[in-house]
Amino acid sequence: MEQFNPSILSFDVLDSTNDYLKKNHAFLKNHTVVHTLSQTHGRGQFERTWESDSGENLLCSILFKEEISQPNLMLLSSMSLVTLLAEEKITALIKPPNDIYVEDKKIAGILIERIYEGQMHQATVIGLGLNVNQKTFHTENAISMSLLSKKKYDVYAVLLRLLDIFKRKYESI
Repeated sequence: MEQFNPSILSFDVLDSTNDYLKKNHAFLKNHTVVHTLSQTHGRGQFERTWESDSGENLLCSILFKEEISQPNLMLLSSMSLVTLLAEEKITALIKPPNDIYVEDKKIAGILIERIYEGQMHQATVIGLGLNVNQKTFHTENAISMSLLSKKKYDVYAVLLRLLDIFKRKYESI
């Protein structure tokens, strides 16, 4: 398996980080990470919308050109998020199939999408949404790192920490 050495593309606004990678996967390096401050059409599984105030949360996607099983990618992603939260003294649990919860409130979600040309696998995109600094939500069952820890975070620094954790876990599988 190729070493995980991500390159990061950052944007102020995108429709969706997953959609950006799906549209441009052929032109991008393996393990390209797309990060944005705001998404106009962020979504989760089953086309559910992902609520995020601009600049307040971690919104990113990772491109994988090598074929890795979806269960392994889901476990890798969810364990990386849980580890990051544990480092902040936030106890989180994986709620299958693709959410991270603290008690009964959602703090993160994962969306994995595969790209095929005919029967040939071309790439896989992992979308990660983590509530970092947002204080108010339209839904009652959401929470953020900041609400739990009473601290304000540098969202880009959180991304770098998450990628470091992801790299360590990726290279151990």
